[in-house]
Amino acid sequence: MDLLSSIMNAMDKPPRVNDREKKAQKDQQAAYEKIKLAEKKHLSDFRAKIEGMVNDFVKDVTKPKIVFETMDKVHRAVVHDVAEIAGLPAFSLGTEGLDRHIQIYKKETVPSEKILEEARRTGVTDLDEAQQIIEERETEEKQQRELDLKKGPETEPTKNYKEKYEHLIGKESALDAAKKTVTNKQYGFVPAENKKDQRSIEQTLADMRERKRQKLSHGDLSTASKSVEPDEG
Repeated sequence: MDLLSSIMNAMDKPPRVNDREKKAQKDQQAAYEKIKLAEKKHLSDFRAKIEGMVNDFVKDVTKPKIVFETMDKVHRAVVHDVAEIAGLPAFSLGTEGLDRHIQIYKKETVPSEKILEEARRTGVTDLDEAQQIIEERETEEKQQRELDLKKGPETEPTKNYKEKYEHLIGKESALDAAKKTVTNKQYGFVPAENKKDQRSIEQTLADMRERKRQKLSHGDLSTASKSVEPDEG
């Protein structure tokens, strides 16, 4: 016996599956196949139903569209496939898991991309409602434009003084005119700064009181000198 054979014989062999486990596995596989067959038949019947609806829709000249009920992705895929084979435009609208459904149109009644975009943007599922929203918005915008035309264009104030008058008086003169004016520092021969009263309020009041006191004192001295003049008679 070679080395490999001895190693293989020494290894533990997998446990044997008893008859009960074999039967359980077989039943499970059979149930799975049964479910698959049921789903396949359901989708086949569903497809046949959709094909009948689409064929009737094509023949009915008075019907502009088909609005299907809410359905999951698998069923929507079947509807899209049937519509594509029939050469009809189909659109999924609504929110997934809530009201997502399909609408099929004829080529002559297919909505514009503008309406479809509005439906997707606003979340409405009725394309007629989406078209109404567009028309109302366009009417409001038209009314606003007419109102703006009646008001006339708004005149913007001149941002730069020198640019406003540059074409009339020249660039250099405009620059001079735009300069900020300042008070003349000197009037006549005496500087204006020297004419300003630099005293504080307290000092001004004190000077006023002193001049008044001096005036009163001079008045008393004059009266006294008159009263002591010698009598010439």
